[in-house]
Amino acid sequence: MLTQEMAHLHQALAWIIVVGNALVGVWAISSHWLDVLQKNPLWWSLRVAQALVILQVFVGLYLQAVQGDQVSQMHVFYGVVAAIAVGLGVIYALSAEWVQQNRALASGFFSLFLMGLGIRAMVTAAG
Repeated sequence: MLTQEMAHLHQALAWIIVVGNALVGVWAISSHWLDVLQKNPLWWSLRVAQALVILQVFVGLYLQAVQGDQVSQMHVFYGVVAAIAVGLGVIYALSAEWVQQNRALASGFFSLFLMGLGIRAMVTAAG
């Protein structure tokens, strides 16, 4: 029963991640030129969108461990790449001067990159 609910959560999170990162990405890129859009809700939304990627990977790992379903290796690959990208993105954002000066633009494009990885993961899920 729990695994079925987790499978539904995994599917729902996939759509939330794709749509959420798309919206937040466009918002962040727009705020690069329109300073009025750079408010705290933008930065919190970006953090939530990235945290959902990590949550999605953990839900996928749980499903793989409990159900043992055979999923496409490419699906797993895109999930792992997304999780690593979030970690590296945070590290890079804290250390790169260009990113700190263009925080909204870099964050927006990074969210669109995560959206793309999410789409690829969804497409390759069926195997």
